[in-house]
Amino acid sequence: MARKNPYANVTLQFYPVSREEDRAYDAADRQDQRVVLELDREYIEAVYGYTKSSFGVGETAYFRLFYFGDDTLSYHSSAGSLSVASSNIKYAYEENVTFAMSRFGSLRHRPADNNVAWQWLGEDGGTPVFDGRVIKLFNAVVGVLKCSYPVNGKRLALSVGSAALGEEDEISVIVLAEAGEQTGYATVRYHKNVEDAEEADETGLDREPRGSLSLSLDGEYNTKIYGQNRTTFAPGESAYLRLVSSMAESVQKHTSTGSLSVHSSNVPSAQSEEITFAMSDTGQLRQKPEGGVAYSWQGNNGGTPVFDGRQIKLPEPVVAVLKCDYSVKGSRLRLNVSDANMSGMTNLSVVVVAVAGEQKASVTVRYSKDDVVSTDPIAMDLQVSDFCSGDSVGDVRVYLNGENIGVTNEAGIIHLGELLPGSTHQLRMTRDGYIDSDNDVLHNDSFTVPSE
Repeated sequence: MARKNPYANVTLQFYPVSREEDRAYDAADRQDQRVVLELDREYIEAVYGYTKSSFGVGETAYFRLFYFGDDTLSYHSSAGSLSVASSNIKYAYEENVTFAMSRFGSLRHRPADNNVAWQWLGEDGGTPVFDGRVIKLFNAVVGVLKCSYPVNGKRLALSVGSAALGEEDEISVIVLAEAGEQTGYATVRYHKNVEDAEEADETGLDREPRGSLSLSLDGEYNTKIYGQNRTTFAPGESAYLRLVSSMAESVQKHTSTGSLSVHSSNVPSAQSEEITFAMSDTGQLRQKPEGGVAYSWQGNNGGTPVFDGRQIKLPEPVVAVLKCDYSVKGSRLRLNVSDANMSGMTNLSVVVVAVAGEQKASVTVRYSKDDVVSTDPIAMDLQVSDFCSGDSVGDVRVYLNGENIGVTNEAGIIHLGELLPGSTHQLRMTRDGYIDSDNDVLHNDSFTVPSE
């Protein structure tokens, strides 16, 4: 039986400033020099019967690797044994390339043997000419070109034994490929028991968005009050929230309806997170610790880290995963929504926002007159692509609900955290050579988490 992927993805497009022919070739050349490493979900599904990103000891995780540059590739993993399972594999790839009154486009990958099957979806833009990854048209058009082509790549295999886990029940393992100054990496989870890995794939990993200001449902305290981790509440019930800030500015708190108050201050909150080092010697915690940080290396040992507030410094660059446990102090907020606040509606989503300086954090709480049900958050990834070429765009600065959460990786992907189904979130994206997403004409300023 196929298992549901615990991750949901939202893909938004980004509008480039210029689309001249030389930029198309430059972009194609830069893409060829990039190392793309990702889970081979199709092959994993063929082997295990469903796609997954968590594995048990004794199971093999598979990755696919794309690189068309001249430098020699090398491979590393923070734990276990990594090998090339197959070379010169022709992966079938299909994508839609959008032309926005332009003559030039670009494929995400270089087609094997320049062999591309194509079809216009809607208006006919004429016969395209394929030159490697670059697509040239005779006239500027507004249209969508469906392209199917084979891509040469490699398949890597990762095996992790029980010795790599030591006393841990589960660890994260980072796999990295590098060529010259370019790197690509992916992370998987390994568990001592296969059953635990299967359960993790169903429920998702515990992750939170990075930042110095965070606001979320206080699952521990809501469970204490109601006997279960509630994410939906009835009118008249209190929803308890956890606010953690390492900002110097005072925090302002707002709610779209109902009343919001501080239930208690200086509430200790245990934090546990894993910091990935992809051939780097610096990292950053989500929050500023109150006191010391307990740490352990999962796989490769990167030496003794130095913690300075949220910053982490290592003796030298490593490929490794550092598990950190520490405590922070925050506030517990109480949200009350009455029957009158529902204004005759059966279901109502209430948005609570915290603002400190230029930083914002928000959470959406659902109130319902129907039976109250628990809704588990969904781990969300954002993938950013070029509006004109369809290429994934890396190094895009992403702001989620006003909070700077980092930049997209080489595949154009950034993890947004665990978000409630049905909740709507604001996005802003910036990068040199592109129009800021809040200044373009595309509908890429917000998204809604799927309900199922």
